[in-house]
Amino acid sequence: MMTAILGFGGFVLGALDSEHPQRSDVQEMVKAATRAATITRQLLAFSRRQVLLPSVLELNSVVSDLTRMLGTFLGADIQLSMRLDPKAGRVHADRGQLEQVIVNLAINARDAMPTGGRLALETSDVMLDSSYATRHPGVTIAPGRYAMLVLTDTGKGMDEATRLSAFEPFYTTKPVGQGTGLGLSTVYGIMKQSEGFVWLYSEPGLGTCVKLYLPSVTDPLNEVPPPETSPRRGHETVLIVEDEGTVRALAGRALQESGYTILEAPNGRAALELVRNQATPIDLVVCDVIMPEMNGREFGRLLALENPRIPVIYMSGYPGNQVIERGLMPPEAPFVEKPFTAASLGHMVRTLLDRRSPFKGDETAPLTTGLPDSNVMGLPPF
Repeated sequence: MMTAILGFGGFVLGALDSEHPQRSDVQEMVKAATRAATITRQLLAFSRRQVLLPSVLELNSVVSDLTRMLGTFLGADIQLSMRLDPKAGRVHADRGQLEQVIVNLAINARDAMPTGGRLALETSDVMLDSSYATRHPGVTIAPGRYAMLVLTDTGKGMDEATRLSAFEPFYTTKPVGQGTGLGLSTVYGIMKQSEGFVWLYSEPGLGTCVKLYLPSVTDPLNEVPPPETSPRRGHETVLIVEDEGTVRALAGRALQESGYTILEAPNGRAALELVRNQATPIDLVVCDVIMPEMNGREFGRLLALENPRIPVIYMSGYPGNQVIERGLMPPEAPFVEKPFTAASLGHMVRTLLDRRSPFKGDETAPLTTGLPDSNVMGLPPF
């Protein structure tokens, strides 16, 4: 649903000039849909089911790159200071999720200082031994070296009851309509999923201090992927198999604008009929994995019997590992997680068509797309 709302909303915004009277209405619609998608991701993060794309990062770089954005939404009456230890080191984490942790904590700090104050961010390299773990019963802490990030504010602080409930989902002390109660629970979920942990210290009138710990790593830094570019145009025929009409139309339009001829089918049986009866050869199929009557894997198997030379890209709102575990898609098959970008879908389609090396139904030999993992899973919305 979010794929359709965000995608078509983006198309409308692109068609309206800045002075159009309805532009602000569409912007509000897209903003609401984006917030709904964000809440879903936050719930997934809390339950530790969010798909992460971890890489080796310099903790100091992540923090310093956020300086301008943090300064913007903190406002002029809150002083932002940073003390970054050059020895803070590297961590293995999802950059986007780590940034979300920092932003969520900064927003909480801002809201705790309505009349202004100071927010300090500090990094350091720490060694936690078995005695540290003993002092924190109930939490699994492996002894070793950690990169620590500390955020300290001069806000109003919390009483003991509030502090103990702070990481519970939907718990908030803010007025109705001013908070979802997911900020700190999201922080907790992301840190747990990243094999780290978080401590919160606070007293009324004395501000709040949040300490984040992530295991240090010595692996080389991951290369920064180049910015996403517009995919090369094509002329081939692509069949889109998707039971949700709006998503089917959206994917079709995204590829049609790149020059492809688009055929659509609402289910696997209708798609197979098109394959059998279409006068113009079909060059590639983009197929949802969960559909009535016939799932994506069964469709792929039957398609391979009809024409083993047609490659298939599978798509789903479920993370790829869950789809494979449920037997809905062959392992190693090309996969796009909804919501996806028009550019990412276009790049994958173009890459597979250039290679013309189809992934056949139930075969288990891997087909790689030649694209970075970030273009295959965990994609940002239209």
